[in-house]
Formats: sequence, structure tokens, C-alpha cells
Amino acid sequence: MQKDWPTIQGMPPLPQAPVAGVLLAAGRSARMGRPKQLELLAGQPLVRHAAQALAGGGYDLLLCVVPPGEVGEGVRAALAGLPFAFVVNPDPARGLASSFRVAVDALPAGLAGAHFALADMPLLTGAHHAALLGAFRETGAPVVLAEYADLGPLRARRREPGFALGR
Repeated sequence: MQKDWPTIQGMPPLPQAPVAGVLLAAGRSARMGRPKQLELLAGQPLVRHAAQALAGGGYDLLLCVVPPGEVGEGVRAALAGLPFAFVVNPDPARGLASSFRVAVDALPAGLAGAHFALADMPLLTGAHHAALLGAFRETGAPVVLAEYADLGPLRARRREPGFALGR
């Protein structure tokens, strides 16, 4: 069940604690049979397109979760010159949740939140990421989700029951 999270009008702005942008790039690409995040689109790896968009979203720090070995090194090389820190998911075969856990464990204390993006979504822009960050900061909602349909303006949503990744 989803409920609209109310926007509080007339309240003072929420504290501007830092928010991290996390790029999940440790996927195995099992169905594709080769590292999807390193496939080229317009001459650049998919992961670079996704990273540039995330970097344009206004996040206070950027973290990229990579797999071990050659593919991880390829992702690091593809993001050369971008302001990302890296953390290795030692066992990406355990699935996407393992990358979330690795990222959460690597993030510093004191963050207001973290935004997770996938390395194989090259058509998202910095404006998309900035809109999610803006909705989070403006509403104080514990979870902000993107809706991919013509449903009107971006709204903060709360999902019941929620989930959290503990340390």
C-alpha cells in the first residue's frame, strides 16, 4: 500500500546533512554473458553515462560499488576523472542486495540519506537525480521513489512496510 507523504508547507527548511549518491556497478550481467556496465553507447561505457548523470545530481559524495577483478578495474577506468570513491563487492553473485549492504557499510556516519542508482541506466540525467534529491530534501520523506509514467509532478512517496539496511 502506498500513501502520499505530505509536504509540510511553511515549515523551516530541513537540515542540510549530506546525502550520498551510490552507483551500483557490481552486477554480473549473467543474462547478457558479458559485462553490461562496460558496453559502449555513443562511444562511452554505460557505467560512465550513469556516473556522469549521478555526478550531476548534486550529491555531497559519490560512491561506486564494483565487482572484484578485471571488470571492477574496467569500471574504475571508465570512471577516471569523475569524483567517485570505490568499494568492492567481494561476492556479487549474492545479488543486488549484497551491493546495497557493501555500500551502506562503506558510507560515513552522519548522512541524511543515500540515493542508489544502477550502472545500466544511461538515459537518466543529472536532472532526474537532482529532482529526487530535491524531493528528499523538501519533504523529509524517509523514502523517495521515482515514478516512470505520466503521473504529473515528481512526488515523494512512502511505502508500507518500509525497509532498512542495518549496519
